[in-house]
Amino acid sequence: MMKAKDSVRIWFETLSSMGEDMDILLQCDVGEGMQDYRFHHGRFDAIGGFLTHVAKVDKPKTTLSLRGKGAPFYKYLIGFFIYLLRIPFYASGFKNFNKNWRSSKKHYPRAVSFLDVAETRAIKERAQAMNVSVNAFLLYHLNASFQELLNGKGKDIWLIPVNLRVNTKDNLSQNEVGFVDAVIKKHHGVFDINQQIKKRLSRYEHLGGVLGVGIGVVTGEFLLKKLVKLNKYLQVRTGVFTNLGEWQADGCEHFKLSGFPPVLETQPVGASAITWCHKMTLSLHTHPALQLNESNVEKILENWKNRLKE
Repeated sequence: MMKAKDSVRIWFETLSSMGEDMDILLQCDVGEGMQDYRFHHGRFDAIGGFLTHVAKVDKPKTTLSLRGKGAPFYKYLIGFFIYLLRIPFYASGFKNFNKNWRSSKKHYPRAVSFLDVAETRAIKERAQAMNVSVNAFLLYHLNASFQELLNGKGKDIWLIPVNLRVNTKDNLSQNEVGFVDAVIKKHHGVFDINQQIKKRLSRYEHLGGVLGVGIGVVTGEFLLKKLVKLNKYLQVRTGVFTNLGEWQADGCEHFKLSGFPPVLETQPVGASAITWCHKMTLSLHTHPALQLNESNVEKILENWKNRLKE
């Protein structure tokens, strides 16, 4: 019988077999230019990959929220049943979408913006003044930056990974992450998004997703693969937004970091933020089905950044 970790691996390997790119891409510049570090999401989550492949300093310090101990199983069950009640769900579609992207040359355009200390501090202060989290503030303006590309119908849905690590030293080559969804409707402001995320966390929905992926322990590999493929028709999101937290270390001012979470046909936008040595990096890329180029993505990222300054 499969272990829960095996279920995670098979989940992402099945998506890879369907033509999706399940590599997490992290970039690090330690004074020799940006270097790419790729690793399959079936083995690593973004933080595990960062610590294993990118961190070139001893004992980087973090303000990451770490789990003190494992949550009791009943919380996973509560979150799982609440999550099931929402399925199926479909985000508002994009105006230009190529369903035949597999037959064309696959291109994942990306863009990065490195903020300075003052810009990073200003974002935190604006979020604090509105009594919302930095994550909610970033996500609200990220979503607004894509409105011209959306068809204007329905709602936008973003997946937000939630760190479940007990520490940043052990089990780096494992996925220690849950997730919640942020459902954004036209009338929603940043405070609405903030309260929604808090509510989902309080209802353990981030643990429900973990149990959902781990269901392969019961179903077996064959049925799990069928479930992954069926899931394509059950959950359609606008994209994924992840914040890798705040990090610093001796000599960190000489480093530059950026990261790109995997994107899917049913989750075609990938965005991330990481704060390294008090400087935030914003990263963005899109799935080939959206048929965007680097110039398009750079404009969206610039719009996102400018909105954060308003």
